[in-house]
Amino acid sequence: MSHAVYVFDCLAEPDAFLCNTIMRSYVNSNDPCSALGFYYGRMIGKWVSPNHDNFPLLVKVVKFGFESDLFVRNSLIHLYSVCGRIGDARMVFDAGPDWDLVSWNTMIDGYVKNGEVGIARELFDEMNERDLFSWNSMISGYVGIGDMEAAKGLIGNVLVARYFFDQMPLRNVVSWNMMLALYVWSKDYNECLRLFDSMIEGGEAKPNEATLVNVLTACANLGSLDRGKWVHSCLKNNGIKPDVLLSMALLTMYAKCGAMEFHRIIQNCYTKTYTLLYSEDNFLGTH
Repeated sequence: MSHAVYVFDCLAEPDAFLCNTIMRSYVNSNDPCSALGFYYGRMIGKWVSPNHDNFPLLVKVVKFGFESDLFVRNSLIHLYSVCGRIGDARMVFDAGPDWDLVSWNTMIDGYVKNGEVGIARELFDEMNERDLFSWNSMISGYVGIGDMEAAKGLIGNVLVARYFFDQMPLRNVVSWNMMLALYVWSKDYNECLRLFDSMIEGGEAKPNEATLVNVLTACANLGSLDRGKWVHSCLKNNGIKPDVLLSMALLTMYAKCGAMEFHRIIQNCYTKTYTLLYSEDNFLGTH
């Protein structure tokens, strides 16, 4: 099993099939704790999207008698939520005698991801303590449904979110991206770039596509062409292939900074790439 987990750790984008294989091996070896540890620490940690096989596996683990374990219950809430069974997730949540911050955040995030932002806010208001994830889940939820006034009301607490961020003993790329996004949403673009500088200098987490989208958005709004070019070179040097959002962020940055020659180059690459993809989709759909 150690070799399989090692292979998983070496993959940049592991899939749900590999995760299920490793978890099933743990279950078959009567080691449910390791199965749950892998699911929560690695599968969720690497943001691997679950498939239909995950739920039966987790239920099988629970049958080992860990229903009362907080870690297991938090895992079930998350799994129910990502599978669209938010009512079942709430039943697990309501049945618990005690919850930690992860429990509340998982339930709130589940409601947001399932489009029930109002109920998420009710839980958010009931929380005795909140962290960066709590704030960002609610702000993302409001932005997602277009309720910018409610989002702005929460963004006013960005200093609180930064306090929690600074107190975190270990910050992964998701934590950094949440804080960067908060500064972009609150239009504090200079602070976004300062935080990005700290991220690069500290080496605590490696920037990904979402990181660069936030930074390029800040550069665009500040008219910071030199910084934007540096981010573009960073993108190319690290072999990051721009997706739609990142490509649009590059286009917007060059356009707002008045560098139309670069804008046209990126636009041509962007157009050729997605024309090719569109043509392939048509070919696959008609043959």
